[in-house]
Parts: sequence; C-alpha cells; structure tokens
Amino acid sequence: MLKMIQMKYLGVVIGLLCVTTVFAQQQKIVTVIGECEKKVEILSYTVNIEFREIISDGYQKVTPKNLDEIREEYKSMLNKVGINFDDFQENSNYRLTSAHYNTTTYYRYSTASQEELKKIVSQKMKGVFISWVDIISKDKTNEEIASLNEKALQDATMKASLIAKNINTKIKGIQHIKDSNAKGQYYDFHKMDKPQRHVIEVTFLLE
Repeated sequence: MLKMIQMKYLGVVIGLLCVTTVFAQQQKIVTVIGECEKKVEILSYTVNIEFREIISDGYQKVTPKNLDEIREEYKSMLNKVGINFDDFQENSNYRLTSAHYNTTTYYRYSTASQEELKKIVSQKMKGVFISWVDIISKDKTNEEIASLNEKALQDATMKASLIAKNINTKIKGIQHIKDSNAKGQYYDFHKMDKPQRHVIEVTFLLE
C-alpha cells in the first residue's frame, strides 16, 4: 500500500515538472541591453615620486648627491609653491621591489586639489622623477546606482518595444534584470572626453 502511494506521488511530481517545462518552453522573451551616460567624479589624486641618487659619470658636469641631499632640496623647492613635503608618505613597500634599492627611494602624496597636483608635477630637478599619478574615483551610492538603473531600464524598454513591434507583438512584463554595476568607479584618463556608460541586461516577456 505504501509503495503504491509513493508511486502515485512520484507520478504527480513528474507530471507537474512536465507541465512547468512545457510552459517555460512556450514563453516568448527578448533580452536587450539598456544603458545611459554616467558621470565619474574624481575623489583624489595620488602622485608617486622617485628619488634617485645623482652619480657623476665623468662625462657630464653634475654634482653627485645622495638621497638625503636630494630630498632636502626637493622639500625646499615644494615649500616655495606652498606644498609641505612632511605630508608625503614614504612608499617603502614599492622600494623593496626596486632593482636599485640602495640608490632610490619612493614617496607618495594624495590630494583632492587638481591645482595642488599641478604644482607638484611642474617642479623639475635632477634626481626626482614623477613615476605615475593615480586618479581615485568617488564611489556611487545605492541611491545613485538605482537612479542610473531606472534610466537604463527606460532605454531597454524602448529597445525591446521596437523589437516587439517589428515582429508584430508587444512586451508584457520583465522576466529578469541583470545588474553587474559596482559602487566602485574606474576613471579612464585615456578617454577623459568620452562619456562612460552604465549598463544593465533586461529580459522581457512578450505577448
């Protein structure tokens, strides 16, 4: 008796699965990309500086200087333009990776002021090199991401509606939205004049 009940239950489950599968196969869907422009705001700049010992090679008329002498001279130079070198941090970890550990040292300085950054990178002296500048972007809030998603969804809806119209049908709802956007933003300084895009993937049900 128990075995018969189990067999009947199994049959019902299999039947439901079959119905669900058939229903899923009959659904008409269209998947589109919705997008909108987004503004990436700069939070801060981090300038990375290398100090390198000046060694006379016998050919050029240069005065040899060790790292301490170069650092003090550079400190005095920055003071003249209103920058306090004491606010710089030594990048000792990066120095450990250098092939010239004994003759170089590295410092970094962060600022939210582009004008201050310009003052630093415009200073030129022997033994001092601007290695690179990191541009740190401001993270998006949940509210900002939600607002961008709304605009991108409007774009996706318009695209899906046009596709549906071309095949003589209409959209009747949303099945799925894929949002891979993170709060952290990337500032592409190689394409500063090109607007960045906020993108979502939306699957719509068709009538």
